[in-house]
Amino acid sequence: MEQYILKSSDIIREMKQTIKVKRESSTKHREPEVAQVLRKKANSLYSSRKLTEALSLYTQSLRVSSENSEDANLAFGNRSAVNFHLKEFKLSLKDIDNVLESNTAPPALLKKLLLRKARCLDSIESCEEIERLSREQKIPTLSTSEREVLDNLKSSGTTTSQEGHDDITVYQTAHPSLPSASSVLEMKHSQTKGRYLQVKVDTPSGSVLICEQPYVMVLLPQYWDTHCYHCLQLVHTVPVFCRSSSCKVKYCSVKCKTQSYNYHQFECKDLNTIVDTGIGHLACSVITHTGYKTLLDHRSRLMENPEQVTSSLTGYDAIYNLVPNEEHIQPADDYKYKKTALALVLCLLDSQFFPPEISSLEDTDVVYVASLLLRHIRQLICNAHAITHMESSAEHGSCPSTMTECKLASAIYPTASLMNHSCKPNITASFVGSSLVVKNSVDLKIGAEVCNCYGPQYKKIEKSERQKSLKTQYYFDCDCVPCKQEESISFYKCLCCIECQGRALLVSESRARCHDCHMEYDASRQVAQLIDYKRLLDGIEALSPAQAIKALRKARETLASGVVHKNSIEIAELLDKEAYYHSIIGNRNLSAENLMASIAILEKIYDEGSIELGREYHKISEVLYNAGNCSQALSFATKAKSVYTLHFSHDNELVKDISKLCVGLKELL
Repeated sequence: MEQYILKSSDIIREMKQTIKVKRESSTKHREPEVAQVLRKKANSLYSSRKLTEALSLYTQSLRVSSENSEDANLAFGNRSAVNFHLKEFKLSLKDIDNVLESNTAPPALLKKLLLRKARCLDSIESCEEIERLSREQKIPTLSTSEREVLDNLKSSGTTTSQEGHDDITVYQTAHPSLPSASSVLEMKHSQTKGRYLQVKVDTPSGSVLICEQPYVMVLLPQYWDTHCYHCLQLVHTVPVFCRSSSCKVKYCSVKCKTQSYNYHQFECKDLNTIVDTGIGHLACSVITHTGYKTLLDHRSRLMENPEQVTSSLTGYDAIYNLVPNEEHIQPADDYKYKKTALALVLCLLDSQFFPPEISSLEDTDVVYVASLLLRHIRQLICNAHAITHMESSAEHGSCPSTMTECKLASAIYPTASLMNHSCKPNITASFVGSSLVVKNSVDLKIGAEVCNCYGPQYKKIEKSERQKSLKTQYYFDCDCVPCKQEESISFYKCLCCIECQGRALLVSESRARCHDCHMEYDASRQVAQLIDYKRLLDGIEALSPAQAIKALRKARETLASGVVHKNSIEIAELLDKEAYYHSIIGNRNLSAENLMASIAILEKIYDEGSIELGREYHKISEVLYNAGNCSQALSFATKAKSVYTLHFSHDNELVKDISKLCVGLKELL
């Protein structure tokens, strides 16, 4: 990192002022008096059996309670009682465990919570845990009657209920030197490709090639209120708050909060500033997770044995060795990255990340960490991964719900980052919690390269647009198979050529060129009709189902009469919408008929085994089931299950749902 950035008084003054303003705008203090008032109001509501309102106030009381204080313990304990009465036994157990893990609860409260814990465990039939609890020697002395309660609960339990998913293991055996990878993989290097992965034996489709935990991850701010900042799990109605009252992040348990403190303590005070740096937040997390001493050790090893460090694929070395692409970054962009690194190192200086004796930007260690921050920002532009999750939006009536894949967090997976791009990838990537699971979507022959898709997929984006996008963000000219094939064009968004009715693409706002007969023509009329189609979809919810069906059918007939290609995505979307409204008014056979026609188009657009087709197979299987056509429903449900199990683990909700449907349909047949 250029020294002038670290020595420029104007830039430093600007950064310090920005940090100060953001810090002051978010600073709050714990208010024990407010916590007690809120808890007393909640107690009154609880006594009146207004449980939902009481639950909310106990949570607010926790927000302003000091960590491990009597106020916090009482609020946790009282909130556990509310959830117990609401029959939310697992949530009640979470709050009880939060108090127990603090090791600060008085004996009287502890006895009460232990008995409640036993009752919760009994309610969810966890008799083994009850037995462990009744044997526990570190609890306060229980009276004879209290001991009998535990013993009775122990004897009445019948089964053990455990949560969790099956352990995911890589295909064959673990790789001896490539972390989190299967032994069938090997890393290669070439001048044109850089480092890349390939298989060294024939590998069947659906094999787990990589199952990797992120080196670091950061939850997106819009999910701070609903997800644990440390493990990304939902916090439900029993959140645990950060030690700082001004920090908005939440945790699912005291355990996660404690583990998070190892790195969060260095970012907490200036989290608003750090989040505003975008990818800088992930770069800062790399530094805080790694730790000051480990960074200095890395510098020493790099100086003593650079070849050993730069060839390492483990730990922090694996992150450091990712390509920073410094020579490709535009000067204006790089100047922003340098200012971001300066802002981040100023935050770290003020957070006691460095030893007390280090307080100057000119200190050698500070300059070194600032240079690492800049290096990681440059790397993560190309190597950061989005952790996604499925969000559902239940539709009205009997139409199946829709699932949307949404970005939950940013992360860095060093082994997965070794995969090169292809516009036609041969892997699927999914998440089990924060673990990235990579499977090959097709059979791979010995020596085949394992390729991910960095974004532009050949079935959805035209070649020139894909090439431009990849060159701009990732600094390379793609030479994958679809990009080498000039004739490669999908039906995804094609106009209907006015001359030959072939596939035409817009080359400007109002002109199109046919892929089949190569004619270029004025497409103004087609563009105007597509705008009308989009307006219809935007306002469709204001119509009644009968009006919507009529409008959608008219729009489909218009588009199919020379506006878009007969196999274009717009036709499939209109058929899907018609199916939805037919389902609402109970026309299940017509709904299935429209979905069949939509799927016939989508099967020409998407590759076999794509998640898009899996969702459509799932949807039509439910519609056919409701229409009483169980045989055909099972056929599509089986297809959907095959796709889902390729993309997801067995404990994924979509896999569970389709598996239940398959079992139920088989029983009916």
